[in-house]
Amino acid sequence: MTQEPYLTPKRIASDPGMILLAVLLLMSAVIFIWWPTEVYVAEVSLVAWLMFATLPVSVFLTGYYVVWMERRESAALSHL
Repeated sequence: MTQEPYLTPKRIASDPGMILLAVLLLMSAVIFIWWPTEVYVAEVSLVAWLMFATLPVSVFLTGYYVVWMERRESAALSHL
């Protein structure tokens, strides 16, 4: 009986941690690359305001990740 290696490309792509990392990097990249840095609101760069505004999204995604991992772990334990 051979066991499938854990780090296959399909498993890496469907890993919740990798998905969370990709979403957070994409969100940060859009803000830092696309938005102009020379725009200031209340003497603070628009990029800083947008990163501050996306903080609740980051917190939500992190909470969703924790719930997702707990469900995966409980499903894996129930199959044992």
